[in-house]
Amino acid sequence: DLLFILLFILLFLLHQTFALGSFPWVCLTQHESGFNTRATNRNRDGSTDYGIFQINSRWWCRDGGVSRSNGCGINCKLLTDDVTTAITCAKRVVRGPNGIRAWWVMWCSETALL
Repeated sequence: DLLFILLFILLFLLHQTFALGSFPWVCLTQHESGFNTRATNRNRDGSTDYGIFQINSRWWCRDGGVSRSNGCGINCKLLTDDVTTAITCAKRVVRGPNGIRAWWVMWCSETALL
């Protein structure tokens, strides 16, 4: 099944790319986007979350909407087109003040999994 093969490759890339270990990233992408690299979701504040990591347009990319910071220095559309770009931006988000907590506390922290 092609979908299974693509998902396996994606999870392998996530595991190989992140020094933090793969579990938080696999959990995060499952809950944020259902492993959908093309996912987009509009937020109440007018910003949009993009790609497999659901990276927010207000702080991390530019989409012509409510973007303020563009911390990754990219157009938001690139987050849905290229998983490598999404991974690079996600690594930048993790280096930010909230770290991985910017995403995964609700679904993937030790407390949430109990």
